[in-house]
Amino acid sequence: MNDFNIWYIIKDNNIFNTNFNFFIAREIKSNIYQFILPYNSILHPIINNGKLYNNSINVILTNKERINQIKFSVVKNATDRLKNIFDINIISDNSLDYLDISYNDINSVTFLPKNKIKLVLTNNLDPYNNKFRKSIKIGRLLLNHSVLDLNQYPKSIEIATNIYKHIIQSITNDSKLKIVSGEDIRHWYLENNYDKGNGTLSKSCMRYQSSQELFDIYVYNPNVCKLLIKINPSNNKLQGRALLWKTNKGIFMDRIYTIQDHHLYDFIGHATKNNWLSRSNINIPNMEVKLKSIYYGDCDENPYMDTFKYLYKNILYNKRPMNNYEYLDCY
Repeated sequence: MNDFNIWYIIKDNNIFNTNFNFFIAREIKSNIYQFILPYNSILHPIINNGKLYNNSINVILTNKERINQIKFSVVKNATDRLKNIFDINIISDNSLDYLDISYNDINSVTFLPKNKIKLVLTNNLDPYNNKFRKSIKIGRLLLNHSVLDLNQYPKSIEIATNIYKHIIQSITNDSKLKIVSGEDIRHWYLENNYDKGNGTLSKSCMRYQSSQELFDIYVYNPNVCKLLIKINPSNNKLQGRALLWKTNKGIFMDRIYTIQDHHLYDFIGHATKNNWLSRSNINIPNMEVKLKSIYYGDCDENPYMDTFKYLYKNILYNKRPMNNYEYLDCY
């Protein structure tokens, strides 16, 4: 599931739409054991183009449990806001309708229960704004009300949920990614400037005040080392960061640290848009970063390196060069 680029429609550094159809089609393809004729021709476009149709089919899943009559397009009245994020044709349960995104909770979608629709419409109430509406977590919606049997594939639910949350946040939040360098890198590494969260950012070993003096190798090389950051505009606190290196192979985005998992997709989308290399390309041999020709101190006077662990004659390497290496081979 590392082929992130096909999930994004990117414009002006923001991801306005995630094509869930591709993701869902991939899950269908991996979960279905075989199609029962004569429905192969109907499902063929689903697998190849990520499209879902208003048809009923019988399938056998990999666990060989038959699902009788999966019905597509049960939901008729989802808002365009929701349709712009994922294809509501995946919903196969007729117990809910009038789906919409939730601006109050990025984890959830809202809906009108089927047993309340007649009451709402008879009384000329707005079906998208009334006291009878309920909310449901996006993961539970996909797990319990979609055409997919994902009970045995919790990772798929996790990925889909994080993508959805990322998209909703990009719609409802004006936070931006920006690039900083020099002394600003020290500032944004310090945990006092972090937003609240329990992701990888809050566990970074370089977040402490005592680490501030270790960042000279970043700070003194602004031409080849910068920091991509995501800031919460409401409190000016850091939500995520990733080092950017100018290498002999192009710009490389190093490991991403965030306060919440779904923030990862901000960085992944930004790297995809700019055609940067990233950790998914980490096996690229012999990436090099040429630093200023100064002495950076001993091993314990420099930061932990996720990728460029080797320093030899003023050049950082991601692979050990010619069996020669100096202090950054400490980790």
